[in-house]
Amino acid sequence: MRSDLNSAFGTYNSVKNWRQRFTSLSRNRKIPGVIRKYLKSYPRELICDISIDGLKFRCYPGQNNHDRKVFEKSILLHEKHKIEFLASEHGETYIDIGANSGTIVVPWSFMVPKSSRIIAFEPNPISYNRLLYNLNLNHIQNVEAFNYALGKDEKNVYLVLSGRNLGQCTIADNNRSKSTEVTVPQKKLSNVLLQYNNPKIEAIKIDVEGYEDRILMPYFKCYERKHWPKRLVVEHTSSKNWDVDCIGWMKQNGYNVKYMSDQDTYLAL
Repeated sequence: MRSDLNSAFGTYNSVKNWRQRFTSLSRNRKIPGVIRKYLKSYPRELICDISIDGLKFRCYPGQNNHDRKVFEKSILLHEKHKIEFLASEHGETYIDIGANSGTIVVPWSFMVPKSSRIIAFEPNPISYNRLLYNLNLNHIQNVEAFNYALGKDEKNVYLVLSGRNLGQCTIADNNRSKSTEVTVPQKKLSNVLLQYNNPKIEAIKIDVEGYEDRILMPYFKCYERKHWPKRLVVEHTSSKNWDVDCIGWMKQNGYNVKYMSDQDTYLAL
């Protein structure tokens, strides 16, 4: 899988004409849908450097759905409400669980106080290295990123990678599958926070493909209500894989649903 984390930003900037090449064809209803879908896709080897509203990203639109939105310059429009919601409570510490290549945490880092920090977790080593590249590219100092998974216990786990979307990697609970490519360490969120002296968390964003309950429920049970985050954005598209309805539990324990999109539930305490 092609990747470049060494060359200077701007190395891959000659993509505008390629992006526009098939636009009219992909919208032509006379062309069969399967062909139009193919024309809308991007080669896995495509790399491009994109600037959006003063932010810089090196993205891989054929390998990651969030990178595709960066490439199409629609990411900030799609995620504007989410980032504003997460940054609306000003405090010391924020958490991004499933940070991917940084498409959320990069703009988020500029919206919180300069004295604050965002602790970001991304278990996929490919995405993690791209996250570090994008953080450095934007000279971001208030994000601390960790390359491991979070869960209900501490052990090594199998990370199953998606061939077309690196943002959809999942944890294999049982036996290693044929598509598993890497083994990564898994830690409990409460244990990670011990090294920060259990800071007050202002907001949590979590998107881990059906593993949300295994991370959030042990966290809530470890802390008193006064230490719970004021705001959360929880992806619910894989809630069928939850052992516990963590959103239902939060609603029963003081959280109110402020907004619900096709993918995420926004909760406030």
